[in-house]
Amino acid sequence: MRPRYQPNPDPTRNLAMTVAHLAARGWRVEAQSNYAATLVRAGKPRHCMHALFSAMSCGLWLPVWLFVTVKAKERRVTLVVDQVGDVHQI
Repeated sequence: MRPRYQPNPDPTRNLAMTVAHLAARGWRVEAQSNYAATLVRAGKPRHCMHALFSAMSCGLWLPVWLFVTVKAKERRVTLVVDQVGDVHQI
């Protein structure tokens, strides 16, 4: 009887491809090994959009802009790859 999953001869390839895809979308690689990677994305508000909304609403949008700016946080993701080559987020 054949095993359900065949081990991938190079499971790190899928991790490298996933990291490259996320890096192209604005994530920054904080740490990376052969089987795990930690990525960070800064929580930056879109100041131009909020300035436009504030101007259009005669300043009524300013409290929202202030709240979004204060609450902006970094998002951190850890990716791991298993023996089969599947990448999982923890």
